[in-house]
Amino acid sequence: MSCAYAHILPYKHGRLLAARRAHPSRRIEWLTPFPYDGVQPVYVASDDDSPWHVIPHWALVDSRAMLVGIDIRCFVEEDDEDGNPQPRRPVGAELIDLTQQVLRGISLSAVREESRAHVAGRFAGLAEACAPSRLADHVGEVATALTAKGNPRKRRAAANDALLTRVAELYRAALASGSATPVRYVEEQVRREGADISTRGGRDQVRKWVQRARQRGLLPPARRT
Repeated sequence: MSCAYAHILPYKHGRLLAARRAHPSRRIEWLTPFPYDGVQPVYVASDDDSPWHVIPHWALVDSRAMLVGIDIRCFVEEDDEDGNPQPRRPVGAELIDLTQQVLRGISLSAVREESRAHVAGRFAGLAEACAPSRLADHVGEVATALTAKGNPRKRRAAANDALLTRVAELYRAALASGSATPVRYVEEQVRREGADISTRGGRDQVRKWVQRARQRGLLPPARRT
């Protein structure tokens, strides 16, 4: 994997640069830091003694709540009482190296679910405190989007009679030509003809179609060896 710098601007300036490049047709609302008080949720990577802080970034993209990034740091950035930024300081006694072993010890799913619940709770609490109002309606919708689990994965439609008939025809043609891999031949042909077939598990999918074609009597039973 090759890596390249996206920019050499300070982090806050980089965020402005990225925002300008966002797709103009997408509606984006940043949910972290919490837009009504500026508080950013921060999580300890593994246990209370861990020097690593994980900072999640949530956004509402076209009304869908998404975890769009995380920062992993062993340092903190703080402001004084007047809002002036202070020098960065290590979380622990000193700065340490971020390694692959550290990354493996961070549960992205845990960060996602814990931060999702926290941010949803902030928006839900604000909605309750401000009701009834237009603001309450909006932040309530955000809370709902955060608690939604997203759209269920679209399932492929079951193979119809026409497709099974075509699979049987191709399978018989492959056997007649002496092919030692008829399933592979069927997969290549139905994919070329535009059938809705998995890009990764296509071979297994075709095997199931061949089995169903046998069950329908479109192909003879498989020979036992």
